[in-house]
Amino acid sequence: MWSSGAPRLDLVMKTRTLILWSLVCGVIILVAGSIKLFQVSSDDATVEFLALGESTTVADMVVAVESVESTGEVTLVTVTMNGPDGADAREGWRVVAGDRVLAPVEAPITEESECATVSATPVTCVVAFVAVDESIVIAYLRAGEQRQWAAQS
Repeated sequence: MWSSGAPRLDLVMKTRTLILWSLVCGVIILVAGSIKLFQVSSDDATVEFLALGESTTVADMVVAVESVESTGEVTLVTVTMNGPDGADAREGWRVVAGDRVLAPVEAPITEESECATVSATPVTCVVAFVAVDESIVIAYLRAGEQRQWAAQS
């Protein structure tokens, strides 16, 4: 037995050992976190913007933004695309204006905007978005891939 006033030596050594190991683990975590932070901060992330009229392949679709026209009511984006028969021609298009991401709205019906589906031969459609008075980026997303075109509205 031990006296009530004196701690056991083996219990004190176990406590000190646990404290020492927790400090060692903390230092290891701190070093690993610092290395990861350095890796993330030194990655060169580049965003590629295509020029108007330039076509690209996104998944199984070949797409191009031909022109952007802003009326007082809507921003009209003329696109050319071809791919799998029956795919929705308006699906996947977005406009980024400032901190807003805009989905297509109903376009005024014209001969150019009547296509609703894609075919293996290139089709030209007009995709409408709400009116935007600032610089925009037109993005097309399909099957987890994205391409973008920079444009003035």
